[in-house]
Amino acid sequence: MARSQIWFFAFETLTLALLFASSVFAAAADVLVLTEDNFEKEVGQDRSALVEFYAPWKIR
Repeated sequence: MARSQIWFFAFETLTLALLFASSVFAAAADVLVLTEDNFEKEVGQDRSALVEFYAPWKIR
């Protein structure tokens, strides 16, 4: 494989990886803080959602 083909393949792979990563990570404006009041309304919608559950204390 010629050196220029290797560089093109590397560039193409990096570009696709960056495009994928930018579509996966949401902007801060797209992040919704769920509470007891809005949990059922937001999670019950007909769309995908990623919900992170965590405990508010620190484990050592």
